[in-house]
Amino acid sequence: MKIRTITIFLSITSEDMLQDGKSFRKKMEVAKKVACQIEASLSQESYEVQTIRVSTNAFEDYLNIENEGILDDQLELISEVVVECGISFFNLGPSISPASQEVILRLLTKSDSFNCSMHIPSSDHGVCDLDVCRKASEIMKGLEEETEGGLGNFRFVIFLYFFLQFGMLKKNTMIT
Repeated sequence: MKIRTITIFLSITSEDMLQDGKSFRKKMEVAKKVACQIEASLSQESYEVQTIRVSTNAFEDYLNIENEGILDDQLELISEVVVECGISFFNLGPSISPASQEVILRLLTKSDSFNCSMHIPSSDHGVCDLDVCRKASEIMKGLEEETEGGLGNFRFVIFLYFFLQFGMLKKNTMIT
C-alpha cells in the first residue's frame, strides 16, 4: 500500500536564516532524520511512502520580504537545503499580510518544490474581501504564465472564509 506523504511541521524564525542559515539547516536535518525514521517504520509494515514534505509557519516570520536581494538569497538557501535533505515539497507557510501577498508569485517561481497559501477573509455577512480576491487572481494568472504549463497553480492554496447564510456558522473552504 502507498502512503502519499509524510509531513514534518517546523517553526522557523528570522534568526534561523542568519549565518548562512546554520540553524535552519540543523532544523531541516532533524526534520529529515525524523521523516526517515517514520518512513523506515512504515516500510517495515510494507507501506511505500511517495513523498516527504515540510510545512512551516507564515513565511514573513522568517523571510525578509522587504528586500528582494535578501529574499532571493534566502529562497536559494531554502531550495538548496530542501534538495540536500531530499525533501519533495516545502510549504513556505501562509501569507498573513498584504505585504506578504505581494511576494507570493516571486516565491513560487523560485522552486518547483515550494508551495504556500493565502487567506481571503469575508465580512460577518459573508462578503469576500474583493481586493484580496483580485490579488489572488493576479497571482494565479502570474503562475499560469510563469510556470511550465501553469502547473505552479497546483502549489498555491487559497482559503476562503465565509459564513453560511442560515445559522451564521463559520465554514472554511480550500480552493486550489
